[in-house]
Amino acid sequence: MAQGKTAAIAANDGLQAAEAAVEASADATVEAAVDHFPTTALTMAQRVKTLQASGNAFKIALREFSKSAHNTMKYARICAELAILHFEQHGDLVYAQAFLDNMPKNFVRRAAFLKWLAAFSPVTMSQGKLAKDKGAKAISFNTEKALATPFWDFAPDPENVMWGETDVVKALKSAIRRFDGDNYTPASPAATLKLEAAKAAIAKIS
Repeated sequence: MAQGKTAAIAANDGLQAAEAAVEASADATVEAAVDHFPTTALTMAQRVKTLQASGNAFKIALREFSKSAHNTMKYARICAELAILHFEQHGDLVYAQAFLDNMPKNFVRRAAFLKWLAAFSPVTMSQGKLAKDKGAKAISFNTEKALATPFWDFAPDPENVMWGETDVVKALKSAIRRFDGDNYTPASPAATLKLEAAKAAIAKIS
């Protein structure tokens, strides 16, 4: 009980200190304000609510995010390129593995790094660990081409496609239509019945 009371007092003190920090200066950074929060006592929702005390909170947060994102991309490219060069020169993947291990699990360009590395160096992966591909079909290093393109541009995220109900019907009709081709022969009467049933179902939703 005493511990709970102490935590509540600490949380209240943290909120008051953060509010004071935000209100004291319009130029206070989000990081400086958050430093006043006892991390074990407050939720992120409470921190964000406190930051609303400043009319500049979003502007400040966006500025910090922009700086952070720019630096992340810059150093991610440096790490990736040093890793592949080290692999070529020394034959080990220590740098590449360390870079991979330090990426957050939800890092959006993690897959892009692996695709880029595999495209320009003889690398394979097993149980989350990188290893040199020593097989007969292993590709050769091409670091000159690798360094010409940031790994996130080499393997960009697939475009998000917005589709509607008519697109579903068109795709289904296209998939079914090929079975009417001259070079398609049903293997059994049951197969023909399935095709006709699929056509009937599509007709109902068209």
